[in-house]
Amino acid sequence: MNDIIDLTYPISEDMLTYPGDPKVKIKNELARLEKEELKSAYSICTLSNHHGTHVDSPAHKIPGGKTIDKFSLGKFINNAVVIDLTRARFIEKYVREIEKEDILLFLNSINFKELRDYVAYLDKNISAVIVYTGFCDEIKGQKVKGIEEKFPYFSEEAAAYVVDQVPNLEVVGIDSFSFDKKSENGAHLIFFKKDIALVETLFNLKELLDKNKDNSFELYSAPLSYLDSDAAQTRAFAVINWE
Repeated sequence: MNDIIDLTYPISEDMLTYPGDPKVKIKNELARLEKEELKSAYSICTLSNHHGTHVDSPAHKIPGGKTIDKFSLGKFINNAVVIDLTRARFIEKYVREIEKEDILLFLNSINFKELRDYVAYLDKNISAVIVYTGFCDEIKGQKVKGIEEKFPYFSEEAAAYVVDQVPNLEVVGIDSFSFDKKSENGAHLIFFKKDIALVETLFNLKELLDKNKDNSFELYSAPLSYLDSDAAQTRAFAVINWE
C-alpha cells in the first residue's frame, strides 16, 4: 500500500515565477467540429525551462558543464528525506537565507545532532534531500504582489553542510525558485561541483509531511529531455510506502 503525492507546481499563465523571468503564455485550441470535420485540440506554450518545478544541471552555472540530457534517468529515482525548516519561520523574515543553524534546529527538534546521524538512522540509502521552507504554501493559490522577490535561498555554508553530511547524494530539492539569492551562484556551484542535480519550485510539501510518519519516501523527478539544455521541467512526485 502506498500514497502518491504530486510535488509539481502546475504551469499556468498566472503562476508565480523567478523575478525577472518572462511570464508564461499558453494558447489553447479546443477540440471542435468545423464543417463536419473534427479538429483536434492542441496548446501552444511559451515558457522558460526554469518555469515551474524543474531540474537544474551543472551547465546552468558552469561553462561547458553537463547538460540535462546527459544525466541518466536512474539519477532521478531516489530514496529521499525532508528537512523541515518551517520552525525557522522564513515567511516572517525579510532576509530568507537558509543557514546551517536552521538545519541544526530541525535536527535538534527530532533529537539528532547531525544530518548524517539522521540519514543513518533512517537506514534507507538516502540519496536525495528535500528542503521545505514553507514558501510553497505561501504562493499556493495566492497572488501576493512582490512575493516572488522574497524566495528563500541557501547560504554557501548550508549547501556545503548538506553535501558533507549525505554520502551518495544525487538530488537536492527545495520549495523555492532558486538555491541562490538573485544574481549569486555560490550554493549552485557547491552542489554542481559534486554532480548533484537541483530540483527547484517543489510544491505540496506540507501534504507530503502530513502523510509521512518518518519524513522519508521515494522521490521521482526525471526531467524532460531537452537536448543540450541547462534545465528542464519535471513532474516530480513522492511515493510513500506503507509496510
